[in-house]
Amino acid sequence: MNDLFEKAPIPKAYFHLALPVVLGMVASMIYNLADTFFVAQNVFGYFDIRFDFS
Repeated sequence: MNDLFEKAPIPKAYFHLALPVVLGMVASMIYNLADTFFVAQNVFGYFDIRFDFS
């Protein structure tokens, strides 16, 4: 790891370290979007059956 900072150019070292962080954030975002979609479907389906808002 020290060789990365001592010998590599700064942009290369930066992207080498930032790429796993970005991929982790994208994976977390996809999980949260999918979770929100399915939870929202179930919650609104429950209210539609239990309480008729029309």
